[in-house]
Amino acid sequence: MRGWRIIIDGRRRYEPTETGPRSGVPRIDWASARTVATAVRIERQPVESSSVASVGYDVATSTLEVAYRKSGVYRYFGVPSQTYARVLAAESVGRLINEEVRDIYPYTRM
Repeated sequence: MRGWRIIIDGRRRYEPTETGPRSGVPRIDWASARTVATAVRIERQPVESSSVASVGYDVATSTLEVAYRKSGVYRYFGVPSQTYARVLAAESVGRLINEEVRDIYPYTRM
């Protein structure tokens, strides 16, 4: 994605640039993000989806946690609460996450 892709520890990560299409997304300090990923417990809610088992959100850290049915649990950082609300209300949870979260926000696999 234009101006977004960075690679850390051999894994793809995405972070907006100042001129990127979503420059309003906050930048993430990776050391802090990894600390948050292991320190905060996020309650997830089951969703009806063939690809996503459950989702949860932590308001204090703007962290969205997604449990995929086949690939495990991921945490996406800097996700607005409105996006989480759209995920819960979506007809297709997997499609919305693919279009509005995955490959846009920085993440870590749990």
